[in-house]
Amino acid sequence: MKRFALALVLLYFSGAGTLRALDLSFVGGVDNFAFDPGLRSSQGTAGKSFEPDYFVVANIKAAGRFSDILGYSLEYDRGPILRNRLLASVGLDFTYLGLELGPFFGIFNNLDKPLKPGMAAAVNFRVPGIVFASLSAHSTVGTGLIVEGDYVQEYGRIAAGFWVPYAVVTLSAAREEYTELHGGGLTIQDEKTRYQFTANAYKKNVPFTVDINLGYQTLKRSYIGAQTETDELRSLFAGFEFRWNAVKPVTVLVGAEIPVYTWAEEPFEGPGDNTFLFKAYAGCIWTIPQRADF
Repeated sequence: MKRFALALVLLYFSGAGTLRALDLSFVGGVDNFAFDPGLRSSQGTAGKSFEPDYFVVANIKAAGRFSDILGYSLEYDRGPILRNRLLASVGLDFTYLGLELGPFFGIFNNLDKPLKPGMAAAVNFRVPGIVFASLSAHSTVGTGLIVEGDYVQEYGRIAAGFWVPYAVVTLSAAREEYTELHGGGLTIQDEKTRYQFTANAYKKNVPFTVDINLGYQTLKRSYIGAQTETDELRSLFAGFEFRWNAVKPVTVLVGAEIPVYTWAEEPFEGPGDNTFLFKAYAGCIWTIPQRADF
């Protein structure tokens, strides 16, 4: 991804093609509200409680436009449910309608299958300054779970929102699922479902914005063999993201999220009283303006 980002910058400054403004973003952090990917049996059945796994999360993205209506993006994303993905898309953006389509690849999630292809699509509707809605879906393509090491990545999100003075309010529902076939006929499925309220507060000529997030989440891991055993956690969560346009081309961001109340579905037990669950991240966005701006 670093080589790709460098290539885009060189292409941009060389004057080749018709690339317009380019946004390069780099975000990294830690999320410990996740199951240990090395587990091969239900912790609830064994009479154990949830033990967090400290998972390094990352997102590196390059996005820009070829014209007023035609855009593009290339993105690397790493998270505790969907693991590692590389996504590319081309989008059409009209006044009231936006469309995106492109491939994605699961990369090095299994050394026997270093590349797993899929397709991603998104559509959004909006009346600028009033209301908006969006729908997106990603899914692995192929023959499914046939041999050991096969896996499927699936993602879906639906959102709707509206503008109010000095804020944008969004209600969303999202689901992530990763299913992999292991030895001995064991299939392990990780799943996360979130229902979220987000308020993005801003003010004209103020160089920062704040997102406030509240919601409900279920985190589930199923071990599917001769019988199915499931460990499941549910939580109410709260979080924030702060963005500051430190200097004209660079925006710095920091964010965090914690489950304010968590409980488990029996016989699984939730985290102990001394266990602190969180997600924290930081990064920056570098906006390279159109060449005509120099």
